[in-house]
Amino acid sequence: MSLRAQRGPVRAALRKTLDELKDQLNDEENQDRERIGILFRRSKMHMDKLLNLDEQVHQHLLQNDASEEDFTDEYTAVNLYRDEYDELEQRALRIMKTEVVIEKRIPLAKEGFNIQDEKSPWKKMENFEEIPTATNMLSGQGKDEKLCIFCDKKHESSGCYQTNSMMKEDEQKRVRDNKACFICLSEYAK
Repeated sequence: MSLRAQRGPVRAALRKTLDELKDQLNDEENQDRERIGILFRRSKMHMDKLLNLDEQVHQHLLQNDASEEDFTDEYTAVNLYRDEYDELEQRALRIMKTEVVIEKRIPLAKEGFNIQDEKSPWKKMENFEEIPTATNMLSGQGKDEKLCIFCDKKHESSGCYQTNSMMKEDEQKRVRDNKACFICLSEYAK
């Protein structure tokens, strides 16, 4: 079987997967993030196979002194798939990254205050005034350049990649020590 004939079913499978992934990404109200992840991995697998076959076709064209028109046709066809795949890959990665960030913040917010006595939690707190609240953050004065509470660099704490290697307890301690909100990780006015 020729290389081009082998490539046909791979292109068809990639097309089907990319179309389904595009539909999932465009349906913002009913996005199934798990399905997006599956389709993303499947499209990557098909794309890798296709790129391998395309490289073999390219080598075959070089060995057989193909015309410039043949090279142009191959180049155009390959780049159409690559461009669409790259665009959908970026969109899928953004959605999956957002999901990871949200899932990482939920336990932090739930366990952040670690209040022991549920009947009267405020009486047991030592420094009631120092608990971060939205009111405290909104009433803050100057708009200084924000430093990350995890690495002290100039970016939002919620986007810090240092947290990927931190234990959850260490993150919670940093948030408490910096008197930051456990939900949005912003520091409130001190």
